[in-house]
Amino acid sequence: MIKISVIIPMYNAEKTIYDCIMSILKQTYKNIEIIVINNASSDKGLDICKKLQCNDNRIKIINTNIKGVSNARNIGIKNAIGEYIGFVDADDTIEEKMYEVLVNNLKRTNADISMCGYKIIDLNDEIIYHNNTKKIEIYKPKEAVKELLRDKSFSGSVWNKLFKKELCETVKFDTEFSVDEDRVFLLKCILLSKEIVYEDVCEYNYIKRYDSVTNKKMSTDNKKMMQLIESNKVIRNIIEKKYLDLKDYITLNEFMSMLNLYRFLATSQNRKELLEDLKHVRNILKKIDLKPITGELSFLLKMEYFFIIYLNSIYIYIIAILNNINIIKKIRRKLLGGNNENRNMHIM
Repeated sequence: MIKISVIIPMYNAEKTIYDCIMSILKQTYKNIEIIVINNASSDKGLDICKKLQCNDNRIKIINTNIKGVSNARNIGIKNAIGEYIGFVDADDTIEEKMYEVLVNNLKRTNADISMCGYKIIDLNDEIIYHNNTKKIEIYKPKEAVKELLRDKSFSGSVWNKLFKKELCETVKFDTEFSVDEDRVFLLKCILLSKEIVYEDVCEYNYIKRYDSVTNKKMSTDNKKMMQLIESNKVIRNIIEKKYLDLKDYITLNEFMSMLNLYRFLATSQNRKELLEDLKHVRNILKKIDLKPITGELSFLLKMEYFFIIYLNSIYIYIIAILNNINIIKKIRRKLLGGNNENRNMHIM
């Protein structure tokens, strides 16, 4: 029976770590070890983990003062005893059959990476499914790289996947990035794999938590998001060395990445302080040749690009209004929802 090591980086996750770990302990697939990497938490998260550990010896706790999710994951990989390694974020949960699905697909294929779909659970428990077609696809590395760049089937995250341990030990997470490190890691692992299997069933629960530490950092430390520019360069250099004929899909990836970055910066609370960054990203978008990728872009994406480049002040005005409407909706949901800590799934 295949042994799985599930790595959970944890920093001040007292509101969510119990549900996270319990969702793993309740897996129908039982041959699992859970490695919690406690990154100098100052809340009660460590106490919660210790109590759970008393009742289930599959839980291993490692304390570290080395900051960052990538460092925590690398520590987990070093201490893992499983043949395959999975990752779960401390503020998310998984469906009870996720690892059974992933392991079964490993057994019936020659794959080194097994992947599934995910769903987003919003503040008011609204569920958004990512595809969920139930289809099973088996990719060779080049096909998987193409799909990763298209971003229309499987995601660039690591948390809804199982990786052969040897891949993780060879690749490791790049500690220079605090944004997009998942995608760089996944790309490198794909290139070293024989096959990759993906079943489009939504077994991972990505939970949007508007008052979480992660989201606070993302909304205030916008400079970190600018690392997307550098990660795109890394991704381009890696792929061009092996698959030069995928250059149009590299361009598509860079376009979508920069469009999302511009959108993120434009809706930031301290947008006025980011004018130079907005200008820089807009200039990058201007230089991208859309002709080879126009067939991959929807009408709405083309319109958004047009407004950013040619009617920029109108775009900023419209997106500010839409963002304010979303903020009002979030406040209203929170007021109507009462105390989120009483929910089965704590919304951070």
